[in-house]
Amino acid sequence: MDPISIAASSASLAVFCVKVAAAVYTITDSVRNVDTNVSGLHQELVGFSGTLNAIEKTWKQNTTVLMAYSGPDAALWTSVTENLDNSKSTLEMLEKALTNVKKGGFFGQGILSKPTKAAKLSLSMADITAYQHRINSHHIAMQGGLQMISLCLHIQGNASLQSLDTSLASLGDLIKLISQRADTALQGIKNSGSDPSQVDNESRKVVSGLQSMARAANSVFTSASTVIDGRRSTIYEGNVVGEGDFYNDSGRVWGGSVLGTPLTEEQYSGIENWIPPPTKAKDESKRDSSNLPATNNSRSGNADFLGKAINAVKEAIALDNAKDYEKAYKQYYICLELFMLAIKFEKNPESKRIMQNKAAEYMNRAEKLKSYLQTQASAIPIRKAAPIVSRSPSNPGIPLVLPPGTSTKKFDDYIVQAENICGVDNVKIITKAEETYKKLLKALDMLNLNNSDRDQLLIAAVVRPRKESEAQEIVRLCNTFEIPVWSFSGVSEVDYRAAIPRVPGSIGLDFGCYMNKVLGVNELRSYVVVEPGATYSNIYWYLQDNNLDQKFEIDLPLYMGGLALGNIVEDTRLSFTVASDGNSQAEQPETKEKQTLNFTSNELNNNLLPEGGLGITVKLAICITPKLGGCQPYQITFPKDNDLSQIIDITRELRQAMIIQSNPSLRHVLLDAAILGPKSSYATSNTSLGDADLDGVTKDFNSGRWNFYGAVRGPEHIRNALWQIIKEAFSQIEGASFYFSENTQQENSLLFARSKQLRGNPTTHEIAWTKWIPNGSHICFQLTSNISGDMANTQYSVTKKRIQEAGFDFMGTFTIDTRQMHHIIYIVYETYDADSRRQVHKLILQLMNDCAENGWMEYWTYGALMDQVCAARDLTDNTIAKINTEIKDVIDPTGILEPGRNGVWPTRSDKSVWKQMADRSLVE
Repeated sequence: MDPISIAASSASLAVFCVKVAAAVYTITDSVRNVDTNVSGLHQELVGFSGTLNAIEKTWKQNTTVLMAYSGPDAALWTSVTENLDNSKSTLEMLEKALTNVKKGGFFGQGILSKPTKAAKLSLSMADITAYQHRINSHHIAMQGGLQMISLCLHIQGNASLQSLDTSLASLGDLIKLISQRADTALQGIKNSGSDPSQVDNESRKVVSGLQSMARAANSVFTSASTVIDGRRSTIYEGNVVGEGDFYNDSGRVWGGSVLGTPLTEEQYSGIENWIPPPTKAKDESKRDSSNLPATNNSRSGNADFLGKAINAVKEAIALDNAKDYEKAYKQYYICLELFMLAIKFEKNPESKRIMQNKAAEYMNRAEKLKSYLQTQASAIPIRKAAPIVSRSPSNPGIPLVLPPGTSTKKFDDYIVQAENICGVDNVKIITKAEETYKKLLKALDMLNLNNSDRDQLLIAAVVRPRKESEAQEIVRLCNTFEIPVWSFSGVSEVDYRAAIPRVPGSIGLDFGCYMNKVLGVNELRSYVVVEPGATYSNIYWYLQDNNLDQKFEIDLPLYMGGLALGNIVEDTRLSFTVASDGNSQAEQPETKEKQTLNFTSNELNNNLLPEGGLGITVKLAICITPKLGGCQPYQITFPKDNDLSQIIDITRELRQAMIIQSNPSLRHVLLDAAILGPKSSYATSNTSLGDADLDGVTKDFNSGRWNFYGAVRGPEHIRNALWQIIKEAFSQIEGASFYFSENTQQENSLLFARSKQLRGNPTTHEIAWTKWIPNGSHICFQLTSNISGDMANTQYSVTKKRIQEAGFDFMGTFTIDTRQMHHIIYIVYETYDADSRRQVHKLILQLMNDCAENGWMEYWTYGALMDQVCAARDLTDNTIAKINTEIKDVIDPTGILEPGRNGVWPTRSDKSVWKQMADRSLVE
C-alpha cells in the first residue's frame, strides 16, 4: 500500500474511530458512577483518532515526497498498512460489542432505568480493559509511524541538524516503547493458555503489528542516523563534497542518500494546488470521463491505471448520487490512488495537468464527505434537506422574514448546521408574528403602528444555545453565512434585551432557555457570576441555597423577575463576550473614574463592547452588596406637587455625603396607586386624571403626591444615627411624614411590599402598574441629567404636560445617584388599540425633541427608536456614530453582530432603511 492508500485508510479509520468513541461516550453519559476504565477507553479512542487524522493530513500534504521513499528495506509502508488493518479489526469488534449493549435495553427512560455500574453493560471489566490496552497498542504503533513520516520529511525538507537530532531522539524513544509493548503483549498471550480464541487471535495480530512497526522504525532510525552523521561530515567551508550533493542558502548540504534527491518543480506541481470543485450532478460521470486525457501517448502501465481510475470515478459518482456516502467516500480515495499512479507514469505535461486537476476535484469531494460522516459518527442529528417551496407564512420551513440577502436555500443550509450545533429542538423558524409575540415574550415590537412594519421587525429563527461553546459556534456560523444575529434572553428588559432586531430577519440568539444559570459567588470581592439569561430571582435563590443570604443581598433591582443582564452592564466587574469570529474576549474592569453620565448616554464609548454590537455577552460578574448588620426600609411622603425641587436638592446633599447609602427612589403618587389597583378603582372616566383626581387618590391610600423610599443599613446604632440625620433634613419640608414598614398596615401598604425589595427579597409587585388599564402594555421613557431640583421640576412639568395632552396618565419616578439623576416615565397604553399605539409613538418622538431642546439625554428606549436616541446624544456631524462605525467595521467586518444595537451600525448595513420603518409608522 502506497502513501495515497494509507492516507485514505487513515482518514476512513479516523471517522470510524470517532464513531466508536461517540458510542462509548453515549454509554458513559448514560451511566452513573462510570468505572474509570470505561472513561479511559473513550479517551484512548479520541486520542487514537487524533493521531490517525495527523497521519492523513501529513500524507496528503507530502504525497509525492513520501511516494519516493519506502524505507531502507521497503518495509515502512507495509508495517504501517498492517497496523491500520489491525486497528480496523479491533474497532469493528468494539463497535459490534457496543451495538449489542445498545440493543440490550439498558437505555430506558428515567433515572431508575439507568445502569449504576459499567459491569452491567454486557462487557466485563476485563473486556473493557482489554479493549483499552489494545487500542492503546494501536495508538502507540501509529505514533511510531507518524514519527517516522515526520523524520523522513525533516530530512527531505532540509531541516536543521538540531531539529533532526530532536526528531531522531523522539523516534528512538518510541522504538523502545513499541518494543516494550510488543514484549508485554506477547507475554500476556503466553500466560493465557494454549487454546487460542478469537480474542487471542486479535491479540496475536496486535503483537505482530507492534513487532513489524518496531523493525521498520529501527531500520529508518539506522538509515536516518547514517544520513545525518554523513551530513555533518560532508560540509566543508560551504562547498559540497560528493557527486549529486547540493546546498541551500544556509550552507547546509544534503547529499544523495537512500532517501533520494529533492523533488523537481514538475514533481511538486502535482500536489500544490488542491482546490474545491463544483458539486457533482447525476450525469457528471459522462462529463468527467470525456474530459480525461487520452492514453495513447503514455506507456501501457499508465493506460491501465488511468482506465481503472475512470471506472472508479464512475462508481464513486454513482454512489454519491445514491447518497451512499460512506462507500462513495472510500471509492473517491481509490480514484485518487489510481490517479496518482497514472500521474506518476504520465509523460505528456498537458495530460498530467488535466489529471492533477481532476484528482484535486475528487480529493475535495472526499473531504466534504469525510466531514459529513464525522458529523454523523458524533451522533449529531442531520436535518433533511427542505424541499423547494414557495415562501408562505403558513409554511413551517420558510420564515416570515428572511435575513437580508439570503435565499431560501441558503437559509435552509444555515438551519441545518444550526441544528447540528444546538439540536433540532432548539432551533425554531418563525412563521407567524403573533406566534413570536406570544411564545417568546416581548419578541414583537407592538409599538410599530403599521401592521406591515410591525410584522417586519421580527427574527427569522430562534436558536437556543445550551452552553457558551454552542453560542460561539452559532456566531461563527452566522459570520460564515453573513446572517445578522440578535441576542435576547426570553424576558424583556424594557424591550432593550427583547427579540426585536434592528435588521429584520436576524437570527435570534435566545439565552433565556438554557444559559440562565448562576455560576458562583466571589465572596472576597463581592460579586456573582451569571449567564446572560439569569434573572434577579435566580441570583436570590442561589444565595439562599448556598447559605449566602446572610452575607450578601442584591443591589436594588427593579423587580426580581427581570434580567440580571440589561441596564446593569455598568455594574459588572468583568464580562465575557463573543466576537463575530466566535472567540471569547474579556472586557476588563474600568480603572478610571466613571463619568457623570451613564455609559448609554454620555459622549464616551464606555462599555461599547457588550452594548454596542461589538460582542455578545455570554458571562458576566455582577456586584452584590455585603450585608452590614441590618436593614431598615423607610418611606417619606410629601403632600404637594411643588415639593419636588426641594426634595431633590436635599436628597443630592445626603446622597453625596453617603448619609443615604444607596440610590433612593422618589415616586409620583399615580405610580404607587397603579400598583395597588386599576384606574377604574379611582375614576370613572378614561381621560387622564387631573389634580382633583390625584388629591382623591392620595387620600384613598394615605399617601403623598411624592413618596420617597429608601433604607438605612448597618448595626443598629449606625442605622439610628443615619436615620436621625435623614429625618431632620426632610423635616424642613412642610407636611413631610415618616414611616417604617413595621408601623404600616400590610394589606394596603406599598412600603411593606417595597421593604422586601429593599432587603433583596423576590417580589413582582412592581409590574402590577401595567394593569392600570385593560389590555395594558407599557413603554418607559428614561432620561438622565445632573442632580438639580429646578431641573427635576422642569422635567416633571414638561413631560407631564405632553403625556396628558396625548391622553395618558403621568407615572414617573426619580432615582438619585451620587452624581446623576434618572427620571423614568412609565406610559401605559392599550395594546390592541391602533389609535392608542399611534398616540404613544407620537408622544415618544415629541418627548425626544423636548429632551434635545433642554439638554437632557434619553438613555433607554424601545428597539425601533435606538437610532433616534443615539442621534440625540451625538456630537456635531455625527462624530460619535462615525467613530463607532469605524470600530465596528474593524471588530465585526461582516457586520453580523447585532447591527443597530444602541445605534451602532456597520458600514455594510443601510441603516436608513431600518430607521424609516419606525419613522413611517407615525401616522399623522
